[in-house]
Amino acid sequence: MEPGIYFIEQLLNAARADSRSRSINWARVEELRRFGGIRIEDDLAVTATGCENLTRNGFKAVAGIESVPRSPQAMRA
Repeated sequence: MEPGIYFIEQLLNAARADSRSRSINWARVEELRRFGGIRIEDDLAVTATGCENLTRNGFKAVAGIESVPRSPQAMRA
């Protein structure tokens, strides 16, 4: 799944010109526009009983590993 937001000048101009303009935080758009867009890529395991976000669980595992103190010998490797 790849949710995201993309800043496409032609579409932004159209949104500025119609009723959508009132619903858009244009200051925030300007802050983020230089990036061209933002996309989050998640890997999902979908089964008959539901789904699991593997990406989020992976980050939790990495955070746990990074918090383990390293031995002085491992630090020199």
